Amino acid sequence: MEIPVPGNPVSKTKMSSVLDNCKRLQALVASSDVVFLLTDTWESRWFPTLLCANENKIAITAASGYDSYLVMRHGAGPGHNLSTEDALGHQRLGCCFCNDSTSFVNLVLNETVALPGLTSIASGKAVELFARILHHEEGIHAPGDIAGMDTEHWLGLLPHQMQGSLPECALSTVIGNSSNDCNACSNGVLSEYRREGLDFIMKAINQPTYLKDLTGVSNNVIKLDTCLTLPVSFPVNSGKLSSV
Repeated sequence: MEIPVPGNPVSKTKMSSVLDNCKRLQALVASSDVVFLLTDTWESRWFPTLLCANENKIAITAASGYDSYLVMRHGAGPGHNLSTEDALGHQRLGCCFCNDSTSFVNLVLNETVALPGLTSIASGKAVELFARILHHEEGIHAPGDIAGMDTEHWLGLLPHQMQGSLPECALSTVIGNSSNDCNACSNGVLSEYRREGLDFIMKAINQPTYLKDLTGVSNNVIKLDTCLTLPVSFPVNSGKLSSV
C-alpha cells in the first residue's frame, strides 16, 4: 500500500485509491498494539504518527543515515479531552515531528547507504525499546529516562529517544516534550482530524500550506521548538518512496 504524503497533491483519478489506502491504514492502526515507523521517507510517517496519537497506540520510530541512527518512542496521545498531559497527568512526550529528532534528522540527510551493521543496531534498539515499554508499569505513559539516572525497572532505563553514532561509538539519550504546534500530534491537528476525518487528510495532502496555516507556524516562523515544515526525504534503503 502507499501512504499519503502531506503537501503532495494527488490527481482525481487516484483519489479513490488514496482514500482506500487511508481507510486501510486507519483500520491497521486501530487493530494493532504497536506501530513501528520504518518507511524510507520521513514525511510518509506523518499519517501513521497522527493515527497513533489519535488512537493512543505505541509508536516507535527507527531511522538511519550513513553512520548515525535515531530510535524513539512517541508519547501517549492527548486523549478524548485533547490535553497537553496524558492520562496519568504527565507532560506528553513528543512524536517524531515535534521535538529534537527533527534537528538530528537534518544532520544525516541525503545519504543513500548505511555503514555495515547500522540498520541492525537501530532495529535492535527499537525492539529493545518496545520490550521495555511493555514491562514498564506505566507503559506508553512512562516518562523519559536519561542515561545515568537511577532506576528500579528490571530491564533498565526507558529513554524517549536514542541517538547513536557508529564512528564515535556514542549513544545519547534525549527527551523532547510534545509541541503545541506539531503538525502530527498537536491538539489543533487532532481536533480537526476528529471533526473532519479523511476530508482533513485530503486537505493536508492537496494543500501544501494547510498544516502550517492550521498550526500557526507560518505566522510565527521564529519559534525554534516547533516543526516548522515537514522534513524532507529521509533515506534508509532504496525502495519505493512511501510504501510499506
